[in-house]
Amino acid sequence: MKFKRTAVILLSLIMMLAAGCRKTNIVENKPNDDFEGNITVWATKENSNYIKYSIDNYKKVHEKIHIDLIEMDKGDMESKLQVEIEKKGSLPDVICVEDEDVQALFKKLSASFENTSDDIKKENYLKYKIDNLTYQGNLLGVPLNSKPAVMVYRTDILETAKINSEYIKTWEDFIDAGKLLNVSSKLMIALPLEDERTYRIYLSELGGSYFDKEGRISVNSQKCIKALEILKRMYSSQIVQNVKNDDEALNLLKQGKTAAAIVSPEEVTSVLKNSAELKGKLRLMRLPAFEEGGNQSVSFNGSNLMIIGTSKNKKAAIDFTKYTTENKENLSVLMKGTGMFPAYSYNYDEKWFKVKDSFFDDQKPYFIYSNTAKEINGFNYNEAFSKITGSVKDAYSSVVLKGQDIKITLDDLQKRMETAK
Repeated sequence: MKFKRTAVILLSLIMMLAAGCRKTNIVENKPNDDFEGNITVWATKENSNYIKYSIDNYKKVHEKIHIDLIEMDKGDMESKLQVEIEKKGSLPDVICVEDEDVQALFKKLSASFENTSDDIKKENYLKYKIDNLTYQGNLLGVPLNSKPAVMVYRTDILETAKINSEYIKTWEDFIDAGKLLNVSSKLMIALPLEDERTYRIYLSELGGSYFDKEGRISVNSQKCIKALEILKRMYSSQIVQNVKNDDEALNLLKQGKTAAAIVSPEEVTSVLKNSAELKGKLRLMRLPAFEEGGNQSVSFNGSNLMIIGTSKNKKAAIDFTKYTTENKENLSVLMKGTGMFPAYSYNYDEKWFKVKDSFFDDQKPYFIYSNTAKEINGFNYNEAFSKITGSVKDAYSSVVLKGQDIKITLDDLQKRMETAK
């Protein structure tokens, strides 16, 4: 009898615990009314896509919060923000800013942003993103996403020249493969060779920048020379088609005129996976390295959420920001819907980062992205970055497309940049 009584008690306890768990789950799924009022978010058109998804998800949990999303050009955003701050006018609660624009904004308006050092666990985010959002020892925002660059290969095209993408480890291997393809009148890749960002990808892979650690101009470093050397050789070897933008490059890949393209997770989702005819013909791989075993991790760019310090609904603004960047369910929706790759590295061990994709012959795309993202070296974006990109672009394209001497061109650029300062 004693045994039976004990069993009954234990059974009752288990049922109570189970009921408690069910109750907890139900409560967690109900709207949380801790926050109410209005939040205004400013974002560029590209980034607004992420924010729209997050707003819809957040309002299911916080019904009393109203969130206005205002889209604007990033140049307009900075100038309007400055004007509204100076006249103490109508400011947003949160803004979404690209990696390359963050430091310039801090230089002008750092006092206007909320210090988020105590609001998040920095170690749960990609380090290079945290470093870029740090100004004078303070974290002035929360990283939203990263755009790890990966190479996508048309395996059907490579196979016609008996090329196995698995053996393309370095850019030298890549050039050799491209020369083999030339025999069949195919080009290896299309690149926007008059776009500064193309050069930046190669320089970033080497851990280089346009500035040294002290912020001084450094456009003629050995890393700059090495990046230009490989780009110049690729073009002179006739394995590259020069195009205006990434959209053209992807279209040539889809048409079967090129065998490879450098893509972001967003492009994989929005362009490649919407091309049913490519299913089973593509392979994702990390970028070739400059030398065997060298770095293969680069980011196209990325976005960040920054909170205005004078926000009248600051607690809700911080909560929405953390929800957008950290919430598991929300991030899953963003990834599936837009291809966005989160900067919140804490989740990279989740099962859904290792899901096989039949479109890519059962590869694990997000596993490839996460391994790439964890090793990205940050590019040194300082307040002068946007001022010199035009001159860098002109120098880079004159070397690659017109065959000008690399060292002479970069030394001349260095002198002009130093004089301009």
